[in-house]
Amino acid sequence: MKKISVLGVACLATLAASAQMQVVKDVEHQLKGDVASYPKAIETLTPAFTNPESANEAQTWYIAGKGAFDFVNNAAAMQRVTGELNAPQVAQYVLDGFAYLEKALPLDTVVDAKGKVKTKYSKDILKQIVNNYTLTADAGQWFYNDVHDYAKAAEAWTLFVNLPKDERYAKAGLKAQPDTIVGMYQFYTGCAYSLSDNPAKALDSFLDAIRLGYDKKEAYDYAITSATQMKDLNKAAEIAQAAYEVYPENSYLGTIINNYLDKKEYDKADQLLDPYLAKDPNNGQVYFLKGIIADQQNKSDEAKALYKKAIDLDANNANALFQYAYKLCQEADAIDQNEGANVPQAQYEQFCQEKTFPLYREAAGYLEKAYQLNENLTDCLTLLRSIYYRIGDETNLERVKAL
Repeated sequence: MKKISVLGVACLATLAASAQMQVVKDVEHQLKGDVASYPKAIETLTPAFTNPESANEAQTWYIAGKGAFDFVNNAAAMQRVTGELNAPQVAQYVLDGFAYLEKALPLDTVVDAKGKVKTKYSKDILKQIVNNYTLTADAGQWFYNDVHDYAKAAEAWTLFVNLPKDERYAKAGLKAQPDTIVGMYQFYTGCAYSLSDNPAKALDSFLDAIRLGYDKKEAYDYAITSATQMKDLNKAAEIAQAAYEVYPENSYLGTIINNYLDKKEYDKADQLLDPYLAKDPNNGQVYFLKGIIADQQNKSDEAKALYKKAIDLDANNANALFQYAYKLCQEADAIDQNEGANVPQAQYEQFCQEKTFPLYREAAGYLEKAYQLNENLTDCLTLLRSIYYRIGDETNLERVKAL
C-alpha cells in the first residue's frame, strides 16, 4: 500500500481553504464594479458559507450582506426609471442582507492573546444595517402586496420593529421609531401572521399595536378574531370589553356574552347586560343577547319575547329576526305534535290552515328579511325550504332552492 504524505494532505487542505477565500475576494472585486451582478455572484459565493475556513470569516458574510443591499438599492433606483421591479427577488435579498450582516458581526469581533478586541468590518457592518434599516418596511410591503408571502412579510416587519431595540444598532445611530409608527407596523405584522395562519403571533402583534396607541377598531376586531381562532374565549372577551369602552358597538357585547355562555355562567351574562340596558333602554341588540341567554337556559317563551322586543326596537337586526322566526317554527311544531296528533285525518288540513300554517308563514316573512339583510345567514334558507315544503308553497320552495 502506498504511503500517504501527511504533509501533502495538509498542503491540499491549505490550498483548498486559500482557494475558497480567493473566491470570496474575487466576488468582492466583481461586486465593486457591477452591483447588478449580485444574483450570479451570490451563487458563486454560496459554497463559502459552508467551507470551514471561509464560513468563519466575517469578510464572507459582510460581502454577501453588503452586496444584497447594494443590489436592492440599485434595483429600487432603476424602478423609478423603468417602473419595473422583481419584487420577490429584492424582498428576499433584504432579508438575506440583514441575516448575512448579523452573521458577520460577531465573527468580526476577535480578542487577541493580550485581550485586545480587534475588528475590521464591524464599523461598516453597523453602518450598512443603520443605513438600510428602512428596507425592512419596503420588504414587508413587497412580500405582502406583490408576493403574497405573508409569513415573510411578518418577518420583515418584525425586523422593522425590533432592530432599533438592539443596543449595537442604537449606539451606531439607528433611531427608534415613534410609538405610533411602531404600533402601525405591529398591526401590519398581525395581519401578515393572520393570513399565514398563525393566530397566536397575530394576537400578540395586534395587542402590541393597541398598547402602542394603534387603537383603531380593526385592531380590536382582528385581535378578537385571533383569540377566537385560538379558542381563548376569555382573552376574546377581555379584548371585547376594552374595545367596547372605545367603540361602544353591540358586536363586542356578543363576544363578552359568548364567553359567559361557554362557561354556563348565565347569571353573570345577564347581569353584565343590565347596565348597558339601563344606559340605553332602546338598544335592540341587548334584548337580543338577553334572548340568547334565556334560550340557553331553555326558557323558550322568555327568549321569544326578548327576540320580538329586539325586532321592535331594531327591525334590521338579522340575527334577532332569524331567532324569532325559529321560535315561531318551534311553536308551530309543538302545536302540531301536541294537538294535531288527535285530529282526524279528514280535518287535519283545516287544523293546519288554522293553527300551524299561519305561524309558519309569519316565520317565513321574518326569515326572508333576515336573509335579505345578511346572506351569510344560510340557515335561513334551510328553514325556509322546510317551511315552504310543509305548507305546500311550490313557487317559493323552488325560488329558495335556487338561492
